[in-house]
Parts: sequence; structure tokens; C-alpha cells
Amino acid sequence: MHMSGPPSFHSRSSWQSCLDTYCALACHHRHEIAPRTCRGHDLFPGPPESGETYVAECFMRVISGSGRSGTTWVLDCLAEANGLRPIFEPLHPAVTPFGRDYAYRAIEPDELHPVLAAYLYEVDCGLYRSWWLNYRGRRDLLTPTAANLRSLDEIKRLWRRWRSFLRDKPALQRASRRSEALIKFIRANLALGWMVRTFDARAVLIVRHPCAVVESQRRLGSIWDPWPILNRFRADAVLDKLTEGRYRNLLRAELSILEALTLVWVIENQSPVARAAEHRYQVVFYEDLVERPAEEWQRICTALALSRAPDSSSVRRPSQQASMRDEDFASRLSAPKWISTLTRDDLASIRRVLDSTDCHLYCIEQEAPLRS
Repeated sequence: MHMSGPPSFHSRSSWQSCLDTYCALACHHRHEIAPRTCRGHDLFPGPPESGETYVAECFMRVISGSGRSGTTWVLDCLAEANGLRPIFEPLHPAVTPFGRDYAYRAIEPDELHPVLAAYLYEVDCGLYRSWWLNYRGRRDLLTPTAANLRSLDEIKRLWRRWRSFLRDKPALQRASRRSEALIKFIRANLALGWMVRTFDARAVLIVRHPCAVVESQRRLGSIWDPWPILNRFRADAVLDKLTEGRYRNLLRAELSILEALTLVWVIENQSPVARAAEHRYQVVFYEDLVERPAEEWQRICTALALSRAPDSSSVRRPSQQASMRDEDFASRLSAPKWISTLTRDDLASIRRVLDSTDCHLYCIEQEAPLRS
């Protein structure tokens, strides 16, 4: 097995810029590391000669998808089966400044982002660690404050967070000691092509029915607030150019919460699916993974250069982020919740957005993805 190394920058100055950024970040986070090394391999061995592409011995593995698309489930199953170190959502804007700058951002493959590249290399190599990346715990939500102790309900909510964190931390702590990483994103679909080119990453995009995604997000409430995400999309000139203004009118329109969530799903999935072959990453539909597990898990493993598909017991086990009993999770795999919970008006709202954007990945009349 081999993995690829640092980005093939276009000039000595840009290469040196990335090296300088990496060194500054390493110093900032006080990592006790040997200069220019990562997992025993040269991380930045110096600028390549003109026209030369540097290829090292290791590559980055990436799982991406919209939130509530099953990405955590896929991450945990593959990490356990292959002895990988699971990395959780390194572009969360609430826990890292890199997320505040780059979450949901459209990045074309030929763009240079040395700060982001240096950060993701540190994450992949295990040099940048945090409660969130490694243990899925947010310090701001786990720390007792006047705000989360002001009522019995708030105290109970804080207790549930700690109970969940302490329950999952031992297994995640053991997993965090593994050398090879598997990174899961839910805010980077529009940058997958850049990751593949910059890191020679092996990447899989998980896509799930929009009705399932938006029903789950709406039910979970404010943690899936679509308005800040749509504000990011409105300000993203690269996205507007890439999609030839396809979303411009809807981004300016007054939308219901369900329409806003659906528009986020469309923007996160429509163009990334269409460009998957061009940008060399694999698209896997969640519904296919449930319907044909042996075939689809093998497709994912092939795309990520992994040797072992998860066994049936781990596939049926809820992910660390699930809030269900095992039997509830197994039931969800065969009976999507949205079918019984979305009303006719809800479905009409979702259909309007899909039709307005000419998005034909799914239709609301059936669970399975549409076949081109």
C-alpha cells in the first residue's frame, strides 16, 4: 500500500510558501516533531524541479458527504475493519479557524491554498489533535457555564453530552493511536477535486436521498441551521462561476426552512456528483449501500485502497454519532423515517427546489437514486 505526498505546486515560491506555513503551524501548536517528517517520510522534501511531480509513499483517504448522510457510519465501519485512525470533521467552523475560513467553500483543483493544505497534512499525520477531531467532543458544549446551568433542562442536556462523550471516548482513544488515518468531512464536498489533486487523495462521496437528509436535519433543530451555510454560498464567487449562476435566484429568494435545507443539499451534491469522474473520486449512494452491501462496501474499499470490507455485525452497529438502539438502527436501514414523517406539503417543498435546480439525482416518489 502506498499513499501520496505533498501537493505538486506550480512554482518554487508557492512550494516554499506552503513549507513556511506548515512550519509556522507546527510551531504554533507546539508539536514535538522532527523537521520535515511525517510517519517517517519526507513531508516537504524541497521544491520539485520544473515540470517534476513529487510522489511520496502515502496518500490521504477521505470520506465526504452532506451531514446526516451516513458518513460517520461509513467512517466507523471502515476504520474498525482496517485498523485506521478515524478523523472527525476537521472543517467544523465552530471548533477550528480553518473551518471558519473553508467550510462549504468551492475550491477548484488548480487553486493553491497552502494554509489549508498544511493544516490537513497535520491532521492526516496525527500532528494536529483535538477533542473534536479525535474524540468528537466539543469543549464549548462540554464546559459548564452560566448559560448551560441556568435550568434543569440545560443541566440534563449537559449531562447527556458528558455521558455520551465518556461512553465513546475509550474506544476512540484506542483508535486515535493507530497510524494510518481516515478523514471524514461533511463540509467539503465542493473541495473534493482539490483534495484529490493536492494530496493525491483517495476519496469517496456518500450521497443520500434529500428527503432523508433534510427530514433528519429539521428534526434535530438549530444545529443544522441552513441560513449561515446559504450565506456562505451567496458570497462564494467560485461556486457561482462553477455552476454558471444556477443557484443565484434561489439563494436570493425567501425560502422555508425545508426549502433552505434542500437547497443546501442540492448545492453540496449536484455539482460534486456530476464532476466525480473528472476529478477522480468515487460516488456511492447510501441507499445502494443498504440494498447491496457486499458490492457497495467493496466499491468503497477499492476506491480508498483498503483491503477489508466491514463485517455484517459492524455494519449493523450504530455509529458513534447515532442516538439509537441497535434494533432502531437496523430498522432504519430497511425503512427510511422520512417516508412516514414528511407531509405532502413537505414533499412538495422539496420537489420545488429539486425542479428549480434541475437536480435529478433523486425523485421524491422513490427511495432509490435515479439512474442516468
